[in-house]
Amino acid sequence: MIATGNTSELDRVRLNARMARTNLEASIDRLGVEPGRTGGADHSIECMMASSHRLVHALMALDAGWQHTAATPARTAFHKFAADVEKTLTLLAVALRGARVPVKEFPDLREDHHVLIRSGDQKIERYALVNVEADRIVNSLNTLREQVMEWARTKSAA
Repeated sequence: MIATGNTSELDRVRLNARMARTNLEASIDRLGVEPGRTGGADHSIECMMASSHRLVHALMALDAGWQHTAATPARTAFHKFAADVEKTLTLLAVALRGARVPVKEFPDLREDHHVLIRSGDQKIERYALVNVEADRIVNSLNTLREQVMEWARTKSAA
């Protein structure tokens, strides 16, 4: 976790994330021109990339919004939501590396979002921003989970 106000560390993390994303996209582009590639596998990867882009856009909107809204203490429900988002990302990484991950291991992000919406004053601008972007995060991660799990099933069946 990056301490609030540590802009140089935050900038370093942002730059590293951009580099990693660019490297991944270049690798996927190169993979697509490899001899013997099938369109189905390429389509699955493209769909996963689209879902991950949607996730990144929601995170970027939160980052931008936090800079332009009044500071407000994070809700308890937000801490659980953030922890479950991190757990989901970790489980997706494990599945992408080839380990079997049972679907029941994934947290229920939709329920976390419902709890988040019911907490705090909805008229507070920052809470409203988080509620909207959290919905996008849930949608993108739930879709990405389905895509990764299907990709993992087809890889293990092959």
